Amino acid sequence: MTEALQLPGAPEHPDQLRLSRIQVCNWGTLDGYHDVEVPRKGFLITGGSGSGKSTLIDAVSAVLVPPAHLRFNAAAQEEAGRGSGRTLVSYIRGAWRRGADAESGDLASVYLRPKATFSAIALTYSDGRGTSVTLLLLLYLRSGDNSAAGVKRLHGVREHSSDEPTDLPDLFGYLRSGIDKRALKREIPDVRFHDSYSAFAAAFRRRLGIASESAQLLLHRTLSAKSLSSLDQLFRDFMLEEPGTFAVADRAVAQFSELREAHRSVVDVRKQIAHLAPLADLRASRDRVLALADELDAESEAFPAVQAAVTIELVEEELRTARGALVAAESTIASARDRLDVRRTATDDIRARLRGSAGAGRDELARDLDRALEHAADVSARRARAEAEVERLGGALPTSAEDFAALLATLEREDAEQEAERARDRETLREVAGSLNEEQRSLEEVTAQLQALLRHRSNIDSRLLAARDLVCEAAGLSARELPFAGELLDVPAEHARWRPAIERVLSGFARTMLVPDHLRDRVAAAVDSTHLGVRLVYEVVDHGDDSAARRTGPHSLVRKVRPAAGPFLQWLNRRLAAEFDVTCVETAAELAQHDKAVTLHGLIRRGARFEKDDRRRIDDPAAFQLGSMDDSKVEALTSVRNEIRARIDTHERQWTGLDDLDAQRRARQRAAATLLGLRWEELDADTAEDRARAARDRLDQWREQHPEVAEMERDLRAAEEAQSRAQAEYDSANRAGAVAASVVEGLERRLADLTGHERRDVDEGAAARIRERLAAATRRLTAENVQEVCQRAERSIAAEQVSTATERDRIHRRITAVLTSYLELWPAKKADLKSDPEFVGEAVEWLVQLRRDRLAEFEDRFLGLIGDMQTRNLGELARHIRRARSEIEAGIRPVNDSLRRSEFQSGRWLQIEVRDRRTETVTDFLSDLEKAVSGALDKRTVDTAEAGFAVMSRLLDRLGSADSADRRWRQTVLDTRRHVGFIGVEIDEDGTPTNYHDSSSGLSGGQAQKLVFFCLAAALRFQLADIDADVPRYGTVVLDEAFDRADPDYTRRAMDVFTDFGFHMVLATPLKLLQTLEPYIGGLVVVGIEDGSRSRIERVTWEAAS
Repeated sequence: MTEALQLPGAPEHPDQLRLSRIQVCNWGTLDGYHDVEVPRKGFLITGGSGSGKSTLIDAVSAVLVPPAHLRFNAAAQEEAGRGSGRTLVSYIRGAWRRGADAESGDLASVYLRPKATFSAIALTYSDGRGTSVTLLLLLYLRSGDNSAAGVKRLHGVREHSSDEPTDLPDLFGYLRSGIDKRALKREIPDVRFHDSYSAFAAAFRRRLGIASESAQLLLHRTLSAKSLSSLDQLFRDFMLEEPGTFAVADRAVAQFSELREAHRSVVDVRKQIAHLAPLADLRASRDRVLALADELDAESEAFPAVQAAVTIELVEEELRTARGALVAAESTIASARDRLDVRRTATDDIRARLRGSAGAGRDELARDLDRALEHAADVSARRARAEAEVERLGGALPTSAEDFAALLATLEREDAEQEAERARDRETLREVAGSLNEEQRSLEEVTAQLQALLRHRSNIDSRLLAARDLVCEAAGLSARELPFAGELLDVPAEHARWRPAIERVLSGFARTMLVPDHLRDRVAAAVDSTHLGVRLVYEVVDHGDDSAARRTGPHSLVRKVRPAAGPFLQWLNRRLAAEFDVTCVETAAELAQHDKAVTLHGLIRRGARFEKDDRRRIDDPAAFQLGSMDDSKVEALTSVRNEIRARIDTHERQWTGLDDLDAQRRARQRAAATLLGLRWEELDADTAEDRARAARDRLDQWREQHPEVAEMERDLRAAEEAQSRAQAEYDSANRAGAVAASVVEGLERRLADLTGHERRDVDEGAAARIRERLAAATRRLTAENVQEVCQRAERSIAAEQVSTATERDRIHRRITAVLTSYLELWPAKKADLKSDPEFVGEAVEWLVQLRRDRLAEFEDRFLGLIGDMQTRNLGELARHIRRARSEIEAGIRPVNDSLRRSEFQSGRWLQIEVRDRRTETVTDFLSDLEKAVSGALDKRTVDTAEAGFAVMSRLLDRLGSADSADRRWRQTVLDTRRHVGFIGVEIDEDGTPTNYHDSSSGLSGGQAQKLVFFCLAAALRFQLADIDADVPRYGTVVLDEAFDRADPDYTRRAMDVFTDFGFHMVLATPLKLLQTLEPYIGGLVVVGIEDGSRSRIERVTWEAAS
């Protein structure tokens, strides 16, 4: 470097602007006004520890450094690694110690200027040729305001002749009650005032020759350069700006929240899909079960009509067959009659011939024989009948007249006794018939309730449900629009033991039909015009009333009942709390403690009135009316129905037994009556047979006397036998005809009974299914077995209704559970969905929409955002890190150019080389970045994107973490200045390397210090000097606590470097280095402290200071 010729008495580096004057007022412990002249050769600020040296240096920084980058007492901060605790407010207020607050007792700063106050700083720079530039900083803080936002400030720049100095006290009048900006600008026009620091900084940089804000910041960093010991430290901490990786990482972390939200949306949709997925199958199962239930209900409703139709068809078919049989029988009778007439004529002809030839004697004998034989046959027949009747009575026919007379006497006595017993049995039969009729009615009622329960899925009485159906039909409404209160009230499982008592209290209210107020007129008209066949109570519900329900006690019955969600919920809550706030108590003894209460066994107290309704067992589920249909009530009603059927069977067996007994008695009575109507002579078969034998003997004797008649008698016997056979055939045909006629008559009566009932239209599908059931139930369906087969089929339908209802309720419970948990997790959907099986269709439609549209929409958004994140943020971050060395090398190149302008040693110039020093942590971070951004430009799937997202999430979570370990890791991977090292290379004039300095290794302490400060000075010259200038336009460099721990040689070498590069040094340092610094310094001041609160500045001579 060529040194300029320095004439005696000439200023140091003329035309270079150097700090020439510092004025401060009310700045920290520098209370009041202080004016410090700064020699052009160099300036030393010294004094004891804590005297205020750094306070004066911080005044310079407050003017020259942008507020966002300002660090007060920077040298101490650099050494301690923490903040100094000094702020702009503490300097304005004059904080000088910590003390106990008089009111709170807490530690607080003690201020020299606690009231409204101002502070002012003026820095004057001169070029040594009579031109000066003064920089002004004016500050004001109101009384009681210690906030940084409360500081009012104004900046100013004045270019002026050195003969016309800027005196700070001239401005104090404008600062007494705040900064009077208008007056300042109006009355001091040669000062350009600026409200913003950026405008102020641009103005003074232009006038002082500071090229950029980077140069400002480098000068500020130089303040704390006292501990510089290596090239790495110099370039990393003092010269290189914070890399853009931090800003990119901050942007990525900030934008990742949107990506995270997009991924959360994808995951949320997937969770919704997974949560709702079972509903698709449940809906299909529900539709199938409901369709089956509808079919069964239709079959149950159509069964009587179909049974009647099938029976009619079978009877008509059998009637047609019976009528055909009757026609055939009548034809057979006619033929038999014709044959009989022929045989009778033949017999009569033979008899006539016989009478003509034999005379009257033979006929008389023959008539005697016929009468004797007929009498003997009659006696024999009567005796056989009498024997049968006697056997029916349990005895044997007597063989003598005396015994028969005794038998008749006994029968007369028993007949009187039997009549009394029959009278008693007839009374019993009437009682059994009454019981049987009553049980039949009960069976019909229970069956109707069970069918209604299965059809309506409601515990309300079937008669009320039927009445509601009539009202809905008349009003054009659905049953869901007119619920009974009991259908909307459930007793949770945890309160099940109280349900019987709750049922007793709410029984009347449960049967009340609820009518929304907007349906009032339609329902009233329908009820009024319809015969309901039952007592119906309904209440109009005002949905516009949204007042809250009154509070109830912890043991109130209201707390044990859960109203169903829906439009009636608030009304039910209010009504229950208002009218049924009944305390549930375990025992009757506890009733005395409450005005309204109910025991576990159903005893209800309301004031002085007590009630217990035990017309039915309290725990009988069949009597429950609250809630929707449950298995227990179905089972209870089914059990009641089975019990009634069992009692009917018992009564029918009893009836049959009594009827059989009565039939036996009537048969015995008829037998006795038959016997009592006979005489012994009518039963004496022996005498009758003797008479017949005698008549035959007389006829045989006549025949012997008349042999010519024998042939004719043989012919007569043959004719009579033929006639007898014809007669038998005729009688048989008559009997068959009578049977056929009886069958036809019976079938015609049955058909007339069947067709006499009113027929109604039935569902054709239900009728077809019923017919299939009947056909499958027996090999052949006939009019005789149709009743039995139909009973079995009807029982089968009822059983299937029960099982179908159970399956439906199971599906409904599952659907309700899925929807309930879904709405708990995603409550926003409560506007569209409810925990009701009726909403399963809407839920499945939402599931389809989620699968078809929403998932794809969120996945596309996720893919778009993650692609943008990968290419714009993480990709950029990876590129920043990979290009960091080349960018640092580009930044060092001007410094190397500056270093080539000054010899480092004789014939040697210093150059800086950049080397990679990435740690394993940085390498792993780059690898993770690569995984996170891999495939960003390819067509990718959500799965691969999520794999990258997992890595990305881990990285960005850590980059945005406030954890101290993560913050250190973040600093390591993002601060690219620490990914490289700096090597000092000595080269000769030809550019050939002659020596290498790896940071400061291989150098003595003095050489290392010279190496580092040489590079710092070169960097400052590069920032401050024009390209071809050896000396920068701006020359003042401030070092705080300069060389406080260095030896004289180190201090001298550092000062030589800065002086050789043409810098004006302002040093704040302890007294111990005065002799060493004397050749580089034109003057000095000593800062002292009075009473530990107020600093003072005294200019002294070298001799006095020494």
